[in-house]
Amino acid sequence: MSDRYAAQITIGGEIQQKDLTGLFKAITDEGISTEWDGDPFQPQHAKEIQCVLNKDGHLRLCDTHASDGRFPDLEQWLIAHRIPFTRASEAKYENDAVVVEYRPTLKQLISRAANNQGDTLISYEEALNALILLKKKETEKATRCLEHLLRPIVEPLPPLKLVA
Repeated sequence: MSDRYAAQITIGGEIQQKDLTGLFKAITDEGISTEWDGDPFQPQHAKEIQCVLNKDGHLRLCDTHASDGRFPDLEQWLIAHRIPFTRASEAKYENDAVVVEYRPTLKQLISRAANNQGDTLISYEEALNALILLKKKETEKATRCLEHLLRPIVEPLPPLKLVA
């Protein structure tokens, strides 16, 4: 039996109209909501998706009791259809909070340590080292240090668009 804890998934990118039925089923099967502790979101029409997009044009879905803090069926469906997403899962028991990013241009899921608000965490020591290098005006070394600290760089999640 899996542990259950809070997670949210934010979906962007282009979704073909012909794929909407599959997306609706994946969302419905997960039993997730557009609001914390809200009723399950069970879309049947494109307008229902468009009506709940956030200010950035993303579809954000959440569940306070997600299995292992994930949405496996929905995530698999999104990856199979090359639809980008970001999932943030809260810490619970021995599991740390994590942000997982999928972009079709990347070869794999990118997983980073996070806090329970979904902010990515980085190494204080490595960031301090980059700052020291900058203060010494060793900008090339500082840049390499920061690039290493932030790799791989993941492009921002694009707004969700439904295309014909």
